[in-house]
Amino acid sequence: MEQRLTWLIVLVFITVTMLTVIQFYLLISLFNEDYENLEDEIYQALFEASYEINKSTSSLGNREEGSLNIELYRYYRLPEEELFSENNAFVEEFPSVNERLVKSALGEHLEPLNYNLKYEYGVYYPALDSLLISSNLVYIQELKNSTFTAPIFIAETNNRVFLTIYVKGIINRILVDNLFWYLSIFLTLLAIVVLYIFLYKEILYQRKLSVLKEDFVANITHELKTPLSSSLLALERLRKEGESFTEKKRRKFIEIIYSESKKLNSLIERILDSSGIRENQFELNPVGFQLIVQLEEIVKDYERRAFDKEIAIRLHYKSRPEIKADLKLFKILTSSIIDNSIKYSVKKVNIDIALEHGNSGLNIFFKDSGQGISEEYVGVVFDKFFRIPNKEVHDVKGHGLGLFYVKNIVEKHGWEIDLISKENEGTTVCISIPNRDVIK
Repeated sequence: MEQRLTWLIVLVFITVTMLTVIQFYLLISLFNEDYENLEDEIYQALFEASYEINKSTSSLGNREEGSLNIELYRYYRLPEEELFSENNAFVEEFPSVNERLVKSALGEHLEPLNYNLKYEYGVYYPALDSLLISSNLVYIQELKNSTFTAPIFIAETNNRVFLTIYVKGIINRILVDNLFWYLSIFLTLLAIVVLYIFLYKEILYQRKLSVLKEDFVANITHELKTPLSSSLLALERLRKEGESFTEKKRRKFIEIIYSESKKLNSLIERILDSSGIRENQFELNPVGFQLIVQLEEIVKDYERRAFDKEIAIRLHYKSRPEIKADLKLFKILTSSIIDNSIKYSVKKVNIDIALEHGNSGLNIFFKDSGQGISEEYVGVVFDKFFRIPNKEVHDVKGHGLGLFYVKNIVEKHGWEIDLISKENEGTTVCISIPNRDVIK
């Protein structure tokens, strides 16, 4: 079983990992495709704008208001003695460039893309690493480094002048325009991861439960075998030597058989009763009864039993309240708490049962002087089949269901339970019964 669960965990891990990789690949592929498509559309619009500017530019002598003559602009940058040097690589002749024309052409071809692009534009001359036109001086470096460029015209020395744009927030634009698809893929990916985590935890829980069940079967088998073995031994002695026994000795063996048979029957009945409690499938049969009377009977029953350790159970109360509850289940609840205190105490066992009235109802405290429970296990002691893992646990008879039954019984009644414990300082269990179930 454990091996099958291990393989199931591995299979689930591989499947979820593959699905996650596929979803991530689809997400990246979709984004890259959208980015490339947008780039292509921007390039297409940019080249169309460049073509329009080339057609509309006037000659060097035809200067319009608002136009820029690149030749004169560059000459003023040079020292006067070098202005007409033959070796000067910067002496170029260009047509005039109208800034209004650049802005108009870009707007005409970029706006129809329906992306609401925010961009800055410029005219860049790489030979001088300078912008001849710039819509915003803040973005000079971005315009120089932009990949969105298109040639406007070529100078006499074959140096190109480029129309360049810097698109702001292009990734955000893609994400916004395809938000539905990205979100759906992301949510699918998230759902796969959450499902994997859930399945992984569930499989680990089932694996842990499988181990605990095996431990439960081993312990319950031991508990059933002990009285049965005692009865068989007594019967075997009677069968072989019974005729030579005195009447007193014969009755002693019969009493042993009867006593062990009662133990076996009681244990089987408890297991059968507990099966319904374990699945929380049981009906309550609430009746009114004197709480102190029932607690005193339970204490006397424990005092009559033979234990291999000294046990002292004390009751503390100022009144004798009557409560309404399922009497049979209340006895199982109380006995399970006391059994736990006895089992996990080393030598002398001191158990104090105290009643305290509060504004909201009646509190029953079960306090022992046992080994206590370390902080890491306090929150899980009510779990099904749980037994505290320590070196002495296998020497203690039990099946890890006692406190689980207690919790189910308490919850079925609509009561509350709390456990306070500290290692080597004992444990206190508090059952809170609301006023509606306290008759007086």
